[in-house]
Amino acid sequence: MAVTRVRAILFETETACTLDCSYCYNAWKAVDGYPRGRLSTRKTVKALTKMARESGATQVALTGGEPLLRDDLPDIAAALTLKGLSVSVLTNGTKMTPEWATDLGRTGVKLVQLTLLSMDEARHDEHCGQGAWKSIMQAHQMLRKTGMPVSFTIVVTKRTVEDLPKLMTFIKRTGGKTFLLNRYNPGGRKLKDGTYTDLTLTRPETARMLKLAQEGAKRLGLVPFAAVPIPPCIVDRKQYPLVRFAGCAAATDNAYFTMDPLGNVRMCNHSPVILGNVLEKPFMEIANGPASRDWIDVKPEMCIPCPGWLQCKGGCRAVAQQLGRPLSTLDPWVEATTTIRKA
Repeated sequence: MAVTRVRAILFETETACTLDCSYCYNAWKAVDGYPRGRLSTRKTVKALTKMARESGATQVALTGGEPLLRDDLPDIAAALTLKGLSVSVLTNGTKMTPEWATDLGRTGVKLVQLTLLSMDEARHDEHCGQGAWKSIMQAHQMLRKTGMPVSFTIVVTKRTVEDLPKLMTFIKRTGGKTFLLNRYNPGGRKLKDGTYTDLTLTRPETARMLKLAQEGAKRLGLVPFAAVPIPPCIVDRKQYPLVRFAGCAAATDNAYFTMDPLGNVRMCNHSPVILGNVLEKPFMEIANGPASRDWIDVKPEMCIPCPGWLQCKGGCRAVAQQLGRPLSTLDPWVEATTTIRKA
């Protein structure tokens, strides 16, 4: 099986950020020596359009770090839009102003995505930093005034499971129809310093999250997308028919390959392993290289007999990569939770 095209590109515009969120999984926060810096505006657009042309991707998500730290973000977005690509922006909202909101709309950005952990200001700020919740709310209002579509990602940690009903009610009240429901996925500095278990969901907490999502979806008519893999060996997905579960799309035509600010390509934004640089090699050569193929061919021992391997791939093994472990290693979260329930 070879990658023949790619659904989307996730472009990390910047490694700097205005916050230091406890749930952040940026690879460079976990791995010492990850290359820093960024290309010029011209070279950035060249790299992205080359990657899109060679991969067949039609969508580009601009993320970070914090993308609004780049003054040339509107220029990048406009250039990609002119190339026929659908552009979205993932921001923490701290730098949002009415001018930024207007500029994003004028340059053709189709969607802005905000991350919210709780409707309780103190609990959200506990994870993200003082003032973060107000920034999200203010950014949301600014964007709505311009008519910009806004979507929310809910990151669920051990401390915020019970906040899900109020979050879903807020999304419904603001006109939302869908949202990303992400279990906390260990990474970044908390993985590096070993404190990630402070936020990691247990299997019962994961089931509770999904139960609340199922009940809220039924009550409010929302569609939750569980984007971070929750393998069927951990929960019985049939109990949550209104929750749409995603698997790991790595090394498939449904993948979203990630490009960092220097043009380095990685399997996804969780993985710290650089596969190649898009300005130096054809993208398809990178996408189908040995390190990429290992995502399909190398399996953790527990997963070898599983018929659902291609949909699951052992959870998020990029977390294991951030720990310096091989792809034959299970996602540490999966390893910790599957000891209770068998597939």
